[in-house]
Amino acid sequence: MARAGSLAGAAAIGIATPAWATSSTDRRLNIYEGQYAIDSHKIVDGYFAAPRGRTGMDVLVVIPGEGGIDNAVRDLVRRHALAGNLAIAPDLAKTAGTRFSSRDAMIADFVAHVPRLKKHSRGNGTVRIIAA
Repeated sequence: MARAGSLAGAAAIGIATPAWATSSTDRRLNIYEGQYAIDSHKIVDGYFAAPRGRTGMDVLVVIPGEGGIDNAVRDLVRRHALAGNLAIAPDLAKTAGTRFSSRDAMIADFVAHVPRLKKHSRGNGTVRIIAA
């Protein structure tokens, strides 16, 4: 997994960041911020975007930096959605709740649920994780 705050690590493993600007009202995307059920066992708080009407996508998880989900993270999620991915930026603190005190533990907890994301109804079984 790429180190938080480093897109260089993501590029090094073959995940390029789409260069175009996006809008939170882009009609080509379904965009949602709040709680989202991955399945009946895991609820994720975060920011989500996907191309409208598309299935069979890679699921791309964008791990936010120390500052959490800000406008730059939202834009990154939307750009990856425009590139054809179901993109998710989890709010690590809200998703983990009070169970974990360190950021690393929150990330590890989220990563433990990757097998659930592989079974996402709109996904193709591929899950990639990058840092914002």
